[in-house]
Amino acid sequence: MKLKLFFSLVYLITILSCNNKSTQIDTSHTRIQKSIDSVFNQLVTDEIFNGEILVAQENKIIIHKYYGKANLISNEDFTSESVFEIASVSKPFAALAIAKLVSENILSYDDFITKFLPELPYGNIKIKHLVSHTSGLPDYNAVLYPNWDATKIANNQDLLNILIEKPPELLSNPGIEWKYSNIGYTLLAIIVERVQDKTYPQYCKDYIFKPLAMNRTIIPNYEKTKENKYYVNDYIFSFGNAKYIDPSIYPYFDNATFTGDMYGAQGICTGANDLYKFTKIFSYQDILSDSLFKLYTSPQGIKTPLSKDYTLGWFSDTDSIMGESLFYAGGFAGHRSFLEYYKKKETVIIILNNTSAPVWSLRKIITNCLTNQNIEYPKKSYIKMLSYQLQEVLEDRINKKDINDFDSAVYKIRDYEFEELIEELITNNQYDLAIIASEKISEINPDNYKPFFHIGDIKYKIGKIEESLIYFNKALKLNPNDTIIMNRIKEIKNE
Repeated sequence: MKLKLFFSLVYLITILSCNNKSTQIDTSHTRIQKSIDSVFNQLVTDEIFNGEILVAQENKIIIHKYYGKANLISNEDFTSESVFEIASVSKPFAALAIAKLVSENILSYDDFITKFLPELPYGNIKIKHLVSHTSGLPDYNAVLYPNWDATKIANNQDLLNILIEKPPELLSNPGIEWKYSNIGYTLLAIIVERVQDKTYPQYCKDYIFKPLAMNRTIIPNYEKTKENKYYVNDYIFSFGNAKYIDPSIYPYFDNATFTGDMYGAQGICTGANDLYKFTKIFSYQDILSDSLFKLYTSPQGIKTPLSKDYTLGWFSDTDSIMGESLFYAGGFAGHRSFLEYYKKKETVIIILNNTSAPVWSLRKIITNCLTNQNIEYPKKSYIKMLSYQLQEVLEDRINKKDINDFDSAVYKIRDYEFEELIEELITNNQYDLAIIASEKISEINPDNYKPFFHIGDIKYKIGKIEESLIYFNKALKLNPNDTIIMNRIKEIKNE
């Protein structure tokens, strides 16, 4: 009860600090700084955020701060030299590299990609289709993942070889439909290398990073990344072990490292200060001509699931209070990144995280603090809390009846987290804990068939066949058309 009261008080104080009748962008930087800092300190306490943020307005940094630890295993702090993998936030850089080559008449947006990649069977895809995600090419998961040994590190040439040997069908005709494609941006990096006598990382360093004084920004290969003492490792929460671990050893992220030598769609490592320098191109830049820069940043009439429009390099959206914005978000294993620029008052939001934080919720918290709106605090993971308490049960520190009840005002149950918890516990042969977890979730949501299915599966594994059938039938009653459950019951009865 005391914990709930404490959380409620913290939440109320935070809401009040960000709440005001005004609906205009507030330039009271001290108030905004305190509001954001208050929320993010609580987010660290609740294990929702760990990383770096930077918020600026009118060329003034409102807040730039690290929260949590750079290394959750060794407990090392962040430093001013810390660099994060920014995943897909690398894409605006690839798009800028292409725009620069267009401005120099080295290539054209209307060039067909087979002019530079003649070995590919996609004669109707243009460069502008790759940049705008309208090529029709699928994403990594449809091409690279099924055709690559995850124990090996893949590079851009490896992906190109797969596309040559096993070219996938297009999801739609080029220029018709927006379909997010990491493959498209990887091909853009290869095209840059084919028209320039240097690697893509070197090109970005010479013509983007260096001119913008982004001195900490690099595109390293996998080995150099791991050797960099300032590199911020990422972590995934292992629900079955109730702790953060390296994604490369996590069973649900066997692809966490094998794309480590790929770039274009990903690959950039940097910090918030350098990303802030990158946003200076919106105020002044001499990388592109004015006409090309306008094309790079102007909406193209392409609606996406995340925004009202897309430019030749950015998601483009409009907020009723904040105004027009350009943004990009990235996620890779435990890394999460977010970069947004609002034209109004030149507002910049940068979020870098290494523990799978909900960046969209965090972005909303920041914009609401900027505009004096009520904030919606992210709900904590009930499955994470449950995993911690299951470990206490295992160590005889609490009884299973002492596990916290579900409070919908504080917690959220995510199905995928529950599935990961059960699978890990079963893998660890911790059947009793898996049954306790399933019973708890069933108690919270009696209409959920999955807890009964998992208990039935566990009972079968430990040789309690009759009990297994009882639970499988309970699952089938809640989900009567599930062929997997039907087949399990049939198989058991036929044994």
